[in-house]
Amino acid sequence: MFFSSSSPHQKNRKIKTTPLGLEQLESRLLNAVDGMEALLAAAIPQDALGHTFLVASQNVRSTNTAPRVQTAPKLQTGTEVKGTSARLIVQGTDDQGESKLTYTWSVLSAPVGGSATFDINGTNKAKGVTATFTRAGQYQFRVLITDQAGLTSQSTLRVQVVQVPTAVQAFSIQGSPLTDPLQVTTTSQSISIRATDQFGQPISRLATLSWSAVKQPSNGKFSAMNGNTGTNLQFTSTGTYSLKVASGNASLIIQANVIPTLTSIGIQDSNKVSIRSANAISLPKSQARFHAVGLDQFGNPLKSQPVIDWAFPSKPNGSQPVVQATANRADMQFDRVGSYTVRATSGTVQSQITVSLGITLSRIELLDAIGDVLPPKAQTTTSTRTQQFTVRGFDQFGQSISALPSLTWTTVKAPNGGQASGTLSRTTASLTFTAPGIYSLKVAGGTAVTAFQVNVERTSTTLEAINASNSVINPRVPLTTTGTSVAISLRSVDQFGKPFTAPLSATWSVVSGPNGNNAQFSTVRGVTTITFDRAGSYTVRASAGNSSVTFNVQVAQRIATLHLSPGSASLDAGARLQFRAEGLDQFGNPITSLGAVTWSATGGSISSGGLFQAGVQGNTFQVTARIGQLSASMSGTIVAAGAHSSLTNSALRSLVSSLHADSSISRLEMIQILRSVGTDGVVGSDELADLRLLVSSNSGFLMPTYVRELARDVVQSNPANSKFRGQTAGNLSVGSSATLLNNLIDKWFLGADLPLIAGGGISYQTANGVLFSGTPSRVDALQGYLGDCYFIASITSIADQTPAAVQNMFLDNGDGTFTVRFFGPTSADYITVNRQLPALSSGVLAYAGLGKSVSSATTPLWVALAEKAYAQWNETGLSGRDGTNTYAGIEGGWMSNVNRQVLGYASSNYAVSTSSASHLASQLGGGRAVTIGTKGNVSNGLVGSHAYIVTGYDAGTGTFDLYNPWGTTHPGPLTWSQIQANCDFYAVTDSAGTSGISTLSVRSSVSETTIGNWTTVVMTPIDFLSPGTVRDEITRPDDSFENRECNDLFGTFSWVTPDQSVEDPVDPVSRPALCDSFEEGPLERKSFDIENDLAFTLEHIEDLLGSI
Repeated sequence: MFFSSSSPHQKNRKIKTTPLGLEQLESRLLNAVDGMEALLAAAIPQDALGHTFLVASQNVRSTNTAPRVQTAPKLQTGTEVKGTSARLIVQGTDDQGESKLTYTWSVLSAPVGGSATFDINGTNKAKGVTATFTRAGQYQFRVLITDQAGLTSQSTLRVQVVQVPTAVQAFSIQGSPLTDPLQVTTTSQSISIRATDQFGQPISRLATLSWSAVKQPSNGKFSAMNGNTGTNLQFTSTGTYSLKVASGNASLIIQANVIPTLTSIGIQDSNKVSIRSANAISLPKSQARFHAVGLDQFGNPLKSQPVIDWAFPSKPNGSQPVVQATANRADMQFDRVGSYTVRATSGTVQSQITVSLGITLSRIELLDAIGDVLPPKAQTTTSTRTQQFTVRGFDQFGQSISALPSLTWTTVKAPNGGQASGTLSRTTASLTFTAPGIYSLKVAGGTAVTAFQVNVERTSTTLEAINASNSVINPRVPLTTTGTSVAISLRSVDQFGKPFTAPLSATWSVVSGPNGNNAQFSTVRGVTTITFDRAGSYTVRASAGNSSVTFNVQVAQRIATLHLSPGSASLDAGARLQFRAEGLDQFGNPITSLGAVTWSATGGSISSGGLFQAGVQGNTFQVTARIGQLSASMSGTIVAAGAHSSLTNSALRSLVSSLHADSSISRLEMIQILRSVGTDGVVGSDELADLRLLVSSNSGFLMPTYVRELARDVVQSNPANSKFRGQTAGNLSVGSSATLLNNLIDKWFLGADLPLIAGGGISYQTANGVLFSGTPSRVDALQGYLGDCYFIASITSIADQTPAAVQNMFLDNGDGTFTVRFFGPTSADYITVNRQLPALSSGVLAYAGLGKSVSSATTPLWVALAEKAYAQWNETGLSGRDGTNTYAGIEGGWMSNVNRQVLGYASSNYAVSTSSASHLASQLGGGRAVTIGTKGNVSNGLVGSHAYIVTGYDAGTGTFDLYNPWGTTHPGPLTWSQIQANCDFYAVTDSAGTSGISTLSVRSSVSETTIGNWTTVVMTPIDFLSPGTVRDEITRPDDSFENRECNDLFGTFSWVTPDQSVEDPVDPVSRPALCDSFEEGPLERKSFDIENDLAFTLEHIEDLLGSI
């Protein structure tokens, strides 16, 4: 073997070469002798990889070829072997002649325990051999054909030797050989038939098994059913049977002797008629005779009858029946009614029937209410329409009957018009009478009769109320009146519905009625007059003796007087004014629904809806409203246009003129003005221009500042107008729908646009508490399932120092809403909130005020309302946050911003690292509100990345007191070194000097501006959170709350400190943002150090780029 390019002598040798790849070359080399491996490894250089190699071989030719199989090996006959041997044949061919070939057979595989031998082998004659087998199953043979040169070819053959039954034997199901004859004492016998094959081996499953009768009784037949586990032989009569079973050519004769055996006992009545055990026999008397017959397994009477034992397995309690037995006959005497089981037994065989002895009622007893038996013809007294007795009956044996048969009640004698009837329910008899008096009665059943008397005394049972028409008032149908009183009389009725004629003395009362009602009762000559003081539904009760009656009176409103609103007016010529008709009922109270009103006017025109348009200046006008026979009028004058003349829409100008007549537009009047624009379904261009003029600073209209600002939010542009209740809304514009207008009114004046709740298991519920419960302070905080510790700490620290400062934030509108003031970058801004607050399903507040009951009237709500207002205000963009109306939008923040937004002036921030204990103590001593923020990893009982209120300083110990806005888990007193180790910054503000929301009406907005600088925080969401500290002892109150993780961290800051001339400038980037993060079980607090963590990230990015 040579490399194709390595030897110059290759051309001088006559060598045949074959090109080979490297893999083929390596395969050839590996098959060479072991000694050649080292030489070959040294001979092939590394750079030869991939080259083509040649293998040299001598030009040598051979003329002999290997023999071939001409006829494959096979069974000489058939396809399978059913005996113990078989003839195998094969035929080969060779270039030297077939006679030169030898055939050698061998066994490749055989059944377990089997083998095969050949009569000849290894010769030319072995092309036909006889194979002898030792077991049934599959064999595989190989035949090797060899020529004289030793060249070979081979072929294989599979042979299946099948089992053939050669002997049959019978066994019991348990596996024991059967004895002859087979003794059978039932109607069938199960046996097992087994067979062995030609090798004497058992056959596990016989393919076919046939049965025949060699001999059987003249009246008998047999049948056989072959199954998986054996054969069941069925017989029809007793006697001797000879049976043959065969499988293939193997067969067996089985003798079976079916012996008569007592199998059952038949019971017959006195007439020797068989009684079925499933049927109960009813005996007409207490004596009976029965016969017993023994039956074999085929139901035939035995020739020799057995001895029978009689017994009663079950019988009525206390019964002692008597049996006299002779041979197979039994005479029985019973002593109780009820059911008996009669059993006939012989050895282990038994049979039984049920015998029932019926009840014959022979005596009836009546028992009164206390359980005493009434003597015959005794008299009892009742004052009701019905009288009940306990009935007790006795049977023919003198035993009490538990279930009485039907009884017949007969009236022997009755008072005039009287009749009695009786019914029986189990053991209770109810007698019903139709009139008072003495009744003579009897009750009968079976052979029993009992007579008795009942004296029915007359008594008052019902009180009836009678109206003025002398009709009984139905308690379910209200008595209706449009007057101020009704007249009622009472009537007492006896138990039979007959009235008493004697007058009654009754007590009257109102069970229920309209709130504040004071109905009066007066009775004259048996007639009671009920005088009402207001309309509504009344439930009245009258009581006399032991009776009372309750009925309903519906006092309907009736229009008694009518007047107009407004009652006076002075209008511009051509101006419009909407009039309303208002009515008073018969009690002088307002009527909410008047019905159709007919309008008329002089000095102008009026619509069917009461909209009046004034005529010429200098004239008077009169407006009249009429309902039925009632009418009301008002008069006014038409004057020159006033300050409101700048309004172009006449209807709006008239309404504003009327409402501004007292030189003020209140909050409710502003709502009325705004809603009036939407009455035609759309906002017109003149209407929108008039509204914007109305709320402008130079309009000349007087109104409270907060009313003007809220109205501006409705009619002018505000980012918060883009959404309403999560749906797209928008600023008011020409052509806007009335729906949008009213939604914006509801949003700004009624607080109807609720912030989106953060977290599962929380929903809005109406809170019934008070705005303030006493003096507001930090104990009202109770931060809940929201990461706004900075907000809660700030606002409650202000309340601690100056309660009036937070009281001044709120204005109770008296309609379930509150106006809340915050200060934006330049001036005050206002938000309206309602009483809908986030709460858990258990009915307690979920965020601020956590755990406080929403239904309690004493729960302080100011912190929760401020928190909600802050979330709503966030949507205006003035808070410097994400601009969403969501609770999640106020998670994470800094206290200084809240101080300024609540108070309207700046708050100072100090870095702990550059401040001192004396400075912090001096701020507390100066009465300032101080809050502090912790680092991410803390100790000394603090929570990481959390805001606290600093509440005091102990000069004696040099320690500070911190308050957790959770309302719990407060740390112990901390030294300045502990504060430095755990805290970054603290915020200080002077909360004195604020004023409340003004309700005075002014011509333009009074600027409630901010003082000093504002710490502005630009919020940038960051997804990465560095690991925080897990404090196992800190847990939250409600494990069912869906855990939240706050990722609203600070990105960029514009940080201004008013006291920079005194303190070192603050580096805001190194301050971790404060946010609360709730994990399952223990509370985990997390923080993100922007400078360090971003530097770390950039460093690794540089490394990665460098490696690329």
